Amino acid sequence: MSFKITYSVTSENMIEIDKNFDQQVLKIRAGGMKKFPAYLGNNEIEPDGFIENTNPTDTKIILSRHGKLPIKKLDEVMTLADRTQKEWSRVPWIERVKLVKLAAEKIRARRFEFAAVMS
Repeated sequence: MSFKITYSVTSENMIEIDKNFDQQVLKIRAGGMKKFPAYLGNNEIEPDGFIENTNPTDTKIILSRHGKLPIKKLDEVMTLADRTQKEWSRVPWIERVKLVKLAAEKIRARRFEFAAVMS
């Protein structure tokens, strides 16, 4: 017998929420361990090894591997971050709000997937 406890207050149908969550948990488990490359900006680069993300309740289970950025790329990372921050600062605030709202919509649309991954 299984049951769920939630501490949130919502007007949504909890049966539907549980169903969507359970579907995503099964999908995540079926996908197995994922491996993610290293990126510099939008470009995939050769990683300097991988960082293993393990299950906190059983650290023998590797959930994912994430490419480590090579230390020799640090100057490029800092240059890119500086340039990107300057570009972002020139974006009018109303456009920034629109982009953040768009990001929030995308996160909301995938909320059950993210909840399943985090659990």
